[in-house]
Amino acid sequence: MQDQVAFSMKMMQGTLMSAGQAIVDGAALMHGLRRDSDLLRHTVNDIGGPTEALNDIEYELQRMNAALISVPIMAGEMGNMSHQMSVMGYSMGSTMGRMGNIMPW
Repeated sequence: MQDQVAFSMKMMQGTLMSAGQAIVDGAALMHGLRRDSDLLRHTVNDIGGPTEALNDIEYELQRMNAALISVPIMAGEMGNMSHQMSVMGYSMGSTMGRMGNIMPW
């Protein structure tokens, strides 16, 4: 009986210590989240508020969209250049012998 009481007291002490530490860790986590949230809020307010930040993001996305629209056009031009280079390589092959056939294009 005395062993059971001692065991129960040890278990209760360990449980309370673990619960107390979990509460302390939770409070530290909440404090860190609040601090980081305040820092982010102040940073956004310093650059003109959320509306200004969203406008800047929208502007950057529009620029990226414009740049990506030009990719197929550039790929088409590169395809044309490659075709023209292959024509030139074939012509050189007929006048330079084997050397023209090993040109990279």
